[in-house]
Amino acid sequence: MKGVQEGPASQDQHLTAAALRQVIAEKQAARVDEVRKRQSQADHELQKMFREFMEAQFTQQDLEDLRRKILRATHRCELEVQAMRFPSKLCSDSGRTINNGEPDWPNSLQGKAKSFYDLFNERERPRGFKLKAQILDFPAGVPGDVALFVSWADA
Repeated sequence: MKGVQEGPASQDQHLTAAALRQVIAEKQAARVDEVRKRQSQADHELQKMFREFMEAQFTQQDLEDLRRKILRATHRCELEVQAMRFPSKLCSDSGRTINNGEPDWPNSLQGKAKSFYDLFNERERPRGFKLKAQILDFPAGVPGDVALFVSWADA
């Protein structure tokens, strides 16, 4: 660090207010750079996840996995399972219609969630299953993750 040397008190003549301010400014700049690097990396990961989610399809294997999950839940006397969880930012309206319980919430689904919804409507709804969506958390007061639940309850 410029102007400030660690060591015995005999080196106090190099200790100036300007040198201390410079040390603080350098440390703050280093912290800002580190935060920017972490944010850039997080943004890159989010963009990658977004691209993958938008391109992915809910597959026959995913459907078979869901059916096994339903059977395990039934053995525990449960009436619903969480089929999918994803950030609300992956909805076309960032989860607004789901959060407000609007009947057209499925129109906000995109990518793999939309693919799941279409497959569910085609194969599972005719068999008596129901689907609901829910915002699971509200980080900083805004909708966070969305969950899609499959239910086989009567009402």
